[in-house]
Amino acid sequence: MAVLTACGPTEMIRRTVGTSIQSLEKEEEGRYAGLVEAGFAESYDALYEVLREEEIYIQLERPRKRYLVAMGFDRVFPRCSDTTQVGFFFREEEPGLTRLEVVSTNRELALFAAELIFEGIDRLEWISMRVQPE
Repeated sequence: MAVLTACGPTEMIRRTVGTSIQSLEKEEEGRYAGLVEAGFAESYDALYEVLREEEIYIQLERPRKRYLVAMGFDRVFPRCSDTTQVGFFFREEEPGLTRLEVVSTNRELALFAAELIFEGIDRLEWISMRVQPE
């Protein structure tokens, strides 16, 4: 006898997003980091502003957990689908210095998104990225 289980739409979304976050957290090859010369809150606000300026869809915001997931990069990066996710993870390295990791399972998109975001943050008048040795 087969048993079918069903879950409501909220549970399905929670499971899907949870799986998506786990795959982004575990991704190693499509991961690029930059240092924002600001605390977490200012870094988060700067990322949000750049995404908004670029008209990138913010799929999931979790400031308490210090991450944000966006998609819709196909508008500015044609070698991805509109549902390809890019995760942004924050970690304060020290007061006034936040590590921002840009992650996607599409490595080319991750690099493109990192460059787009880091340059965008650096263009903002009230915040900047720290130059890192190559």
